[in-house]
Amino acid sequence: MSSYQALAGAYDALTEDVDYQRRADYLEKLFRRSRIPVHTVLDLACGTGSITWLLTERGYELIAVDASEEMLSAARDKECGQGVPPVFLHQSMPQLDLYGTVDAAVCCLDSLNYLTRPRDVRRTLERLRLFIAPGGVLIFDVNTPEKFRRMDGQVFLDETEDSYCVWRPEVHRGLCTYYMDLFRRLPGGSWQRSLEIHEERCYTVEELTQWLREAGFTAIRTHGDAVLRPPRPDEQRIYFSCIRREGMHQGFWGLTVLALVLLGHGAYVWHTAGRSRPGWGVWLPLGLGVIFFAAGIAGQLWAAEEAMIHVMGLGLLLCGFWGNGALRRCSKNEQEENEYDGSDR
Repeated sequence: MSSYQALAGAYDALTEDVDYQRRADYLEKLFRRSRIPVHTVLDLACGTGSITWLLTERGYELIAVDASEEMLSAARDKECGQGVPPVFLHQSMPQLDLYGTVDAAVCCLDSLNYLTRPRDVRRTLERLRLFIAPGGVLIFDVNTPEKFRRMDGQVFLDETEDSYCVWRPEVHRGLCTYYMDLFRRLPGGSWQRSLEIHEERCYTVEELTQWLREAGFTAIRTHGDAVLRPPRPDEQRIYFSCIRREGMHQGFWGLTVLALVLLGHGAYVWHTAGRSRPGWGVWLPLGLGVIFFAAGIAGQLWAAEEAMIHVMGLGLLLCGFWGNGALRRCSKNEQEENEYDGSDR
């Protein structure tokens, strides 16, 4: 049986231990990282819509997407009557196709791990980049290799009054396969058994960070499970938050202006020197100008905003020292000329 076909009806009862209110609070904290106001939100792989409806109640306009018709049906049935009703779409993550852009996107509870082929993850990130407005925020969480290691070979049990689920994870070469036996009580008192098989792929922080950069996201940060601090080595769930790139970053323009000033100064010194052989007064600003311009291009291509700011700060510091030295030399030369003129008199 396909994933969530039988589990959808019992999913909420079996996940009562998940504190959705706390996770919605946490998402709102990460929304503050957005460089644009957050009004419209995409809930990718929304499941039964618990996060969707909580954010709707808080005043956001939601687009909820999931590949399971059964989960979407359960999500629609939760209508709370508050806020603008969400738009529900039946789509897979790599085939995401919206009618416009959103201010933020969330993908919760290790949904991205369900993409077991790296190319599908990369395709999903590219689609998200297309439908998140420039400056908007993307937030998602993943299960870590540590969690898969701990679960391997274990047997877990979840039960309610009308449902009973036994699930056994097996991990092999980064792929975790969940074998789920679900028993549900029917109206007549008998029990119905269903078997579902779920698969998740483990991805490293380095892999996801690289793919985010390539897809067009920047200011990438990782966090512990629903906390703002960085993840610990034994963390079982890691959150990512990042910003959809906004064209040319201010660090690029800053480095470009700095490079042009240095190149212009070097060319001016070379021109005023006439036919004399150019010295450090020419080669130093020209060389630094080329280096800073190349750093700006590389930083823009790799979305390394913080690195560009640091390089720009270093460049300004060097220019400050250099300019201070130049002023001292000019002052010394002027003083020597005044002394020379005085001795002639």
